[in-house]
Amino acid sequence: MSRVIAVVLVTVVVLLVGSFGAPLSAQRRGDLIDEGVALREEGRDEEALALFEQAYAQTNQARALAQIALAEQALGRFVEAEAHLADALGHDEDAFIRRNRVHLEAALEEIRLRVGDLTVEGGAPGAEVIIGGQAVGVLPLDAPVRVVAGSVAVEVRASGYERFIDTVQVRGGGSATVTARLVQSRGGTVRRVPPIDEEETHRADEQTSDRPAPPGWVLPAGIALAGAGVLGIAIGSGLLSVREDRAQQRLTCSDTEPECRNAYGAAVDAEGGGIASFVIGGALLAGGGTILALGMTGMLGSDATADEDRAHVRCMPGALSIACEGRF
Repeated sequence: MSRVIAVVLVTVVVLLVGSFGAPLSAQRRGDLIDEGVALREEGRDEEALALFEQAYAQTNQARALAQIALAEQALGRFVEAEAHLADALGHDEDAFIRRNRVHLEAALEEIRLRVGDLTVEGGAPGAEVIIGGQAVGVLPLDAPVRVVAGSVAVEVRASGYERFIDTVQVRGGGSATVTARLVQSRGGTVRRVPPIDEEETHRADEQTSDRPAPPGWVLPAGIALAGAGVLGIAIGSGLLSVREDRAQQRLTCSDTEPECRNAYGAAVDAEGGGIASFVIGGALLAGGGTILALGMTGMLGSDATADEDRAHVRCMPGALSIACEGRF
């Protein structure tokens, strides 16, 4: 008799535990969502997302999925938020979805303004596509990839080819296309070689080889003449300044005074010397610049014997002059 009573008691306990366990579990899952909402109000979206994901894993309810999407939106994970919120809105039987559909649809529209479609074309079949540092599949892709709007890094990898790397701007709510051009690699190295115009390169080499080296005297002679020209111009400026001083001094005295006559003579001499210095300095500067320009372009020939049939200009400095000859 006691054994029968014990079995009955055990059965009652199991039934009681079963009847109260389900409500307690459901309450706990509801508490997870409420706790997550409270965390979001405090700005702790990452922690709230973890609770929402835990609640969804336990219940598979559209309410929890919608909360996941809203937390992802707050964290800037717009691609995941779009997918989760669109999925949640498909559950018309859920009371939470029906009650908040207007607000959830508005949130979905806002999220879709932050994402766009990226199409990757070209490349080689089987090439791996990496977008934003994450592998998304191999070429050819079945559909455009949803990405967060803005600057998006695209990489395409394939065995035997150089890596293709590009950055594209994707407009929110719009689309963009990247064409991957894969170049076969040599020796396993990754390098990009721009196209070479062989005809242009050959022509440039011929021009370089035909250009004679400037004579050894060109650089020092040109610099010396140019320096002398600058010095002459500086002296001319100084003499003209003296002329102005003497002219001002003459205005304050009488022509009968010896000092006034001396000031007038000094002004005349300074004016003449200044003008002469300007002219000579300018000529020297021009001559030095001409020698340097002709020498650097190879038009002055070289110290060695040049081809007599080639057009050329040769200049040699003398004691007080420069002698030039040309052949055209």
